[in-house]
Amino acid sequence: MQNWSNFSKLLFSFFAINVLFLSYTSALKAQDHIPQSVPALIDSIEHIMERKKIAGLMLTLVENDSIIFCGGLGYSNLSTEQKVDKNTLFRVGSITKSLVSLAVIKLIREDKFTLNSNLKEVAPEVPFTNEWEETDPIKIVHLLEHTTGFDDMHFSKMYNLTGEDISIEERLKNDETSLISRWRPGTRHSYSNPGYTILGYLVEKYAGKSFEAYVTDEILKPIGMEHANLLSFPKDKASYAQGYDYDKGDFKEVPFYAINSVPAGALNASATDMAEFLKFFLNNGLVDSTQFFSAEEINEMEKVHSTLAAKNGLENGYGLGNYTSGYGQKQLFQGHNGGIDGFISSYAYNRELGIGYAVSNNTSNGMGDVIKLVKSFLLRNSANNSISSTNIDASSLKEFEGYYQFKNPRNHILDLVTEMFNGVDVSIEDGKVFYKSFMQDKKLLAPVGNYLFKTEESNFANTVFMLTPSGKQAIELNGLYFEKGSFAYILWLRVIIFGNLLIALVSAITFLSWLILFSKKELGFKNFMVRTMPFLALLCFVIMLYCLQSMLTGNIVELATMNGAGLSFLISSVLLPILSVVALISIFLHKEKMSRFLQVWLIVSSVFVCCLSYILYDYGFIGLKIWEY
Repeated sequence: MQNWSNFSKLLFSFFAINVLFLSYTSALKAQDHIPQSVPALIDSIEHIMERKKIAGLMLTLVENDSIIFCGGLGYSNLSTEQKVDKNTLFRVGSITKSLVSLAVIKLIREDKFTLNSNLKEVAPEVPFTNEWEETDPIKIVHLLEHTTGFDDMHFSKMYNLTGEDISIEERLKNDETSLISRWRPGTRHSYSNPGYTILGYLVEKYAGKSFEAYVTDEILKPIGMEHANLLSFPKDKASYAQGYDYDKGDFKEVPFYAINSVPAGALNASATDMAEFLKFFLNNGLVDSTQFFSAEEINEMEKVHSTLAAKNGLENGYGLGNYTSGYGQKQLFQGHNGGIDGFISSYAYNRELGIGYAVSNNTSNGMGDVIKLVKSFLLRNSANNSISSTNIDASSLKEFEGYYQFKNPRNHILDLVTEMFNGVDVSIEDGKVFYKSFMQDKKLLAPVGNYLFKTEESNFANTVFMLTPSGKQAIELNGLYFEKGSFAYILWLRVIIFGNLLIALVSAITFLSWLILFSKKELGFKNFMVRTMPFLALLCFVIMLYCLQSMLTGNIVELATMNGAGLSFLISSVLLPILSVVALISIFLHKEKMSRFLQVWLIVSSVFVCCLSYILYDYGFIGLKIWEY
């Protein structure tokens, strides 16, 4: 599931400033040194593995239907010193979604339904909520392209901790809290694993056999992926790479937790399996002498169908379980990535050039450098297909100047963080278009077509200006969706959040001085409490932040269980608004017993913390039981 194990660690974090945007754009930078041979490439990868502390890695390289490398580097298991080989199975996460897409396309070919079939018609029993269903119904294509508006997985629903397989109906029920459209379906991409749970259910319903059996019999085996499987509880663990986290100078084993949604990311595959998968795409669906899938079906898989951006001319993006990458390279690639506990994986190909790769590591870091290096190597002899800039009349974009709010977070609970930090400001200066992100330098957008642009880090179109169906200005920039909004509101959020952190710091100092006076009986208990009440309320906020940080940097499975950190967060979140209101009332009841300066300070502090309480309530943090989310 595309980098969701890393993503889940960022969920709720008030310090995750612009993480998605920065990680995306940094991945576009080109590699300085490009190896010219496979041995040189392997040597460079091994240096990255040493530098980034990667235990093991599987790699497949294909050029012109020839497998030029298929094997492993490093260790699949450090404790047994077992090395990675071409048959070692890696957890490749969201690469599973490409298989789901192929299964759905096969059922479409058999006239079971179409890409534009309404979900409510083909599976009325699926429990989802879409307030725009009458005018903008959820379609099969929306599920495949993550344009339903559904939330991504919630903490308590990520894993199947029962120790045994569960039915697709149970998996669907587990995801039910995520199946609520937050905006009109078919307007923007927002990665949502539960959508693929629904697709898995549809495969079972219309194929007449379990999802795992259908994909194995009808997709994996015909392609030649003999070792690949969708097992949640494999018996022969010796065949599988052990996942690791590298922390504080040591490799720590990551348990093989079974995920709730098998269709979203349960695939286990080896280098030999991925070699066959790559050849399948590079041969336009031909396997041996059999046209297993048509070239037209592969084309449809790579095409973006449903987003506003696609309808406004931006061809690159997330298609049917398959998306565009390599914007900073000489040529674009198609494929999918995957991230699951202890593993990061990627496969990508370019059919026109006949090149492709698959790579997976078992240490969850350093993969960006490896992927960039591999892509550069495969393109070493290729022509530069970059799109040149064109001249435009920038004044025609005058209506698009202004501040834009980020509007496609993976989870609703991220709204506060993303709205505060992930917006962009668009300006036109000297006939050129610029955008500026929070705490970043202003960057140029180079025009490449009608309302189409590319960022400085990209060689291809990755940005489009457009209007929503309601006539509102919107931008898709590097895969992120923005709508024109009020910066005043964002400024208010920042002032309240950062203001409270500053007040908490100052209040901690004054609290100590008042505590000393109280201990010396120079300050009565009632006056002491009036003075310290705003600080106690803010202390609850600090405890909430600390608990979140503690939980999110620990074992993600523990988020789904009631524990001390979760209970402390809940209690603090309830006490925060109570203490903030009591603090404000108390000041006015006892203002005659304090100086004017102290009155003003305490009133300002209390008002700020009351505003903070309202914001946290509005965004769903007050009374939040994290273990049930």
